[in-house]
Amino acid sequence: MDIDSDVHDRQKRVSGWNQNKIAAANVAIIGAGALGNEVAKNLLQLGVSRLSVVDFDTVVKANLNRCVLFTEEDAENKVLKAEGIVCAAKKFNPTATVTPIIQNVETLDDKFFSQFTAVF
Repeated sequence: MDIDSDVHDRQKRVSGWNQNKIAAANVAIIGAGALGNEVAKNLLQLGVSRLSVVDFDTVVKANLNRCVLFTEEDAENKVLKAEGIVCAAKKFNPTATVTPIIQNVETLDDKFFSQFTAVF
């Protein structure tokens, strides 16, 4: 097998790295703004395959200079930020399941958070 054909080859070379554990992680991101965009992009590139994004806000033009996953069209159509990340996620990890949760984080209880391997 050609090592360059495996998108995760380089990180698998790190001593102690467990790509299967990364792929099996169930991760939540609270907030889909500039930081949430970067976290989502990086987790998807690492190979996380289950991601939930919590945000209730819409994309506006002022987001575009710092939110890599949103487009001009998202801003024009006032797409919900969590749903915008879902649409963009396939570019970074086509096999990932990304779930938008259109809620204010303050309305979520401990049971919600306990289902995740990690929360950012």
